[in-house]
Amino acid sequence: MPRHLAIALVVIGIILAVLSVAGALAIVYTGGITPATPTPVATAEPDVGQEFVPSDPGVSDPSQPAAAQVAVPDLSGMDGATARATVTRLGFTSVTARSTDGTQVTQESQYRVVAQSPGAGQQATTDTPIVLILGGGGTQQPPAQEQQQQPSGQNQQPPAQNQNQQPVDSQPQSAPVGLRTEPHSRYATCEEANAHGHGNYRRGEHPEYKWYVDRDGDGVVCVF
Repeated sequence: MPRHLAIALVVIGIILAVLSVAGALAIVYTGGITPATPTPVATAEPDVGQEFVPSDPGVSDPSQPAAAQVAVPDLSGMDGATARATVTRLGFTSVTARSTDGTQVTQESQYRVVAQSPGAGQQATTDTPIVLILGGGGTQQPPAQEQQQQPSGQNQQPPAQNQNQQPVDSQPQSAPVGLRTEPHSRYATCEEANAHGHGNYRRGEHPEYKWYVDRDGDGVVCVF
């Protein structure tokens, strides 16, 4: 092979090699080959303006208003059925009636309320249990209806009295409404009396009133 032909072939080979290297570098630097990059994982971010809702249903929402408070009325002296209807109209949903000895009362209208829990005037929610303590042994009539009417047109002369004797009232004295001939058991404190379902003793109405100290002087001791 002539010498000049061999030199030409070598030069051509060098040129082709240079072009190949240059082409490869151009592909890399111009973005022809994009290196693999990891895909970012999207993460949920809390919305600042969205209200927080607890996942636990037992956790109360502080934004919700508290249950309304209702003043418990004074039910003393009412029959059981009237007392139950009174608190039910106020929205109370749990009303229990029992006698002073703890037994269940079947005919509530035949008994009177002698104690209640919570006490009269206390604030309670409508889901607070109302306990009525009934006693009296039956429906009692006002004193004006218990007294027998005297026949008209008859003049009754009072019996002769000795001067040394005190005047005697000819009319029998009826016991005030709610006064029992047999008092409740006597306890050391009002707390013990309340625990046995007794209390709300009124001056001049219940003999148990004299057993306890009326600290506020309102005429009622051992208030439920």
